[in-house]
Amino acid sequence: MFDERAQSFFENGVREYLVEQVQAGEAGALRMLLHGELWFEICPCDSEKGEHWRLFQPSTDHDHFVVSGAGIGEPPD
Repeated sequence: MFDERAQSFFENGVREYLVEQVQAGEAGALRMLLHGELWFEICPCDSEKGEHWRLFQPSTDHDHFVVSGAGIGEPPD
């Protein structure tokens, strides 16, 4: 279901959104205000040490911003 909605939201990779504001929350939560008054929210469903989410620029070698239950950075093995 997520994949279908993401394709629609980003118009199959054609649509881009400008991030206007970022808010970090408790326990790895994230809230981003996108241009057009759209909010994108991430709420981890557990507090385990594995990866919760990551932000990255596709098709590049730029570093990824990773958040796990252990904090910011690569999750533990």
